[in-house]
Amino acid sequence: GACVAMAALAGAAGACVAMRVVSVWRHGELLMSRGSEPYTNLRAARYLQEHGMASFLQWHDLAVAHPHGRPGTAVGSPGMVVVGTAVHSAAASVVPDVDIETVAALLPVALAVATVVAVHSAGRAVGGSAAGIAAAWFLALAPGHIAASNAGSFDGGAVAPLLVALAVLAWGTAVRSGSMKWAVLAACWNWALAVSWAGGLWVVLAVIGLHVAVLAVARRPMRRVVALLAVFGVVSVALYAALCVVCPHIGSTSQITAVLGRNGTLSSGAAGSGMDVGRQSAAWSSLYYDLSLMMLILPAGLHRLLCQGSTDGILLAVWVLVALANAAVSIEHIGVLAVPASAVSGLVVGELVEKYSALVMESTSSKEVPKKAASGAVKRESRRIDTSAGAVQRKSLVIAVIGLGGVLVAFARHAVWVSSVAYSTPAIIVTAKTADGSRIVYDDFRETYSWIQNNTPRDAVLLAWPDHGPQIATLANRTVVADTTTWNTTHIAAVGRVLVLPEEEARHELHRLGATYVLVVFGGKVAYSNDDLAKLTWMVRSAKESGLTNEHEKLFDDRAYFAAAGEFRIDSGVAPALRASLLYRLSYYRFAELFTEPAKPSGYDRVRHAEVGEKFYPLHGFEEAYTSSNWLVRVFRVLPEGNRK
Repeated sequence: GACVAMAALAGAAGACVAMRVVSVWRHGELLMSRGSEPYTNLRAARYLQEHGMASFLQWHDLAVAHPHGRPGTAVGSPGMVVVGTAVHSAAASVVPDVDIETVAALLPVALAVATVVAVHSAGRAVGGSAAGIAAAWFLALAPGHIAASNAGSFDGGAVAPLLVALAVLAWGTAVRSGSMKWAVLAACWNWALAVSWAGGLWVVLAVIGLHVAVLAVARRPMRRVVALLAVFGVVSVALYAALCVVCPHIGSTSQITAVLGRNGTLSSGAAGSGMDVGRQSAAWSSLYYDLSLMMLILPAGLHRLLCQGSTDGILLAVWVLVALANAAVSIEHIGVLAVPASAVSGLVVGELVEKYSALVMESTSSKEVPKKAASGAVKRESRRIDTSAGAVQRKSLVIAVIGLGGVLVAFARHAVWVSSVAYSTPAIIVTAKTADGSRIVYDDFRETYSWIQNNTPRDAVLLAWPDHGPQIATLANRTVVADTTTWNTTHIAAVGRVLVLPEEEARHELHRLGATYVLVVFGGKVAYSNDDLAKLTWMVRSAKESGLTNEHEKLFDDRAYFAAAGEFRIDSGVAPALRASLLYRLSYYRFAELFTEPAKPSGYDRVRHAEVGEKFYPLHGFEEAYTSSNWLVRVFRVLPEGNRK
């Protein structure tokens, strides 16, 4: 009944929350960083909270790209910033002590619960109550959606699945009911998606365009659908144009500009235009890892939808195909794909559950009804045949139910493992396991950022590889030369150039850039493989591609930083250019004082598996300011010109 359905939906919502707050239980309210966006959004939310919307729209943040800065609204998800600030204001009226960091950490979980409710509606529209409940449970446990909406995922990827679902469902309701207000609402949700995550903007446009095209090919009545499409297009263009006027830094993104140019011709071509080819492609193994059982169910579900032939079924099938195409070329879209994939999987499993339930009821009732048959031998033979057939049917039913239950339990176990192991550690926390399997936590990043905030001048400027820039600006509250949101890529290349130049040349460049400190991440002691030395090739190539030159006024050549055999070596066979580079000298300064592994010499790098080639050397233009407990993060002060140690 209705009470059972509500209880099942509430259970799915509870499971959704439990799967996404593991990181909070372990590490507290930290941001889950898929790049720089959560930290830039948090910094923007703080400013909006303190200064209001009018100042926020005019804000030029000078702390994130010294000395030019960038527009404060040019963050990854302005919509998420505004929603987070609004939720904080509402929460603060009830709980005065709540801070914006808590809201930023827990808001994605609330959005995930709302998405579970939305996918329940989508599943129920095509397959009834059982399909809706199954869809809600699938999404609650979907690893791909857990990755997008984990606690601390304060970015556009957390809100995009919900906004895409709301826009598509509103369009489906508009087509089903013929109501113009639902088409207007679909346009409004898509506009909110553009403000929050422009990367998903074309998903909704492609779904609606292809849905209309399929309906036309299927010779469905089109007069009302075309009118709804016109309303959707006009409202969308009006909202995008207003966005460009009010906040040009958001409205000038390439995808929104493209919409303004051709929103009136929504067609199947939008599917190709929506693919975010500039992002990392998702391997098929990633799709199976993040969707698990749903990838196996999708073909059967799509076949069922096409056979069903309803307007809602066609819309859901198109939604799955468009989301799958985008996820294949951009791994960030897997969270968006998880929503329609859950609805389709819920349709298949819901129908199986209903079918098996009916068979169980039929089998139970058949045992209670006495058989009417002829007397004598005919009666005995009839009873024997009926009993044999009933036993076979019951055994087959038991096997089918056990098989379906086992598969669903395996899916749930995989989801729990992914939530607790793969997607539960913030990027700012480094973890490792000892030989006996116990877990080690390295909290060096927060340790260093706290030291920077408390021990450096307020006007200090730090140079670090841009991956670390947003964390420094947000958590240490200090200016950085560049971060990953810097619009001018040449500025990022300049950071790479400094780190690969010889020490003296690098110091001159640091003075020119106005930097007073240099921060490097070094994993040689704790075997952290994602340190700055691992990114040296990217530093050289970024400087080379931007046309920057070395001290000899020649373009950088990344081959110069490798040994003669093409190997990246840090031992006695280290390339001269790498040995002289600022990054090498700062990373390995005093490292020879350490013994990192038993039976290994001093200065043994556990990432590169080699003894450092140059052990004892002085720094001439720099002095060590701070090294974290596990040597993961090191900060060096840039000495003034003429002051050499």
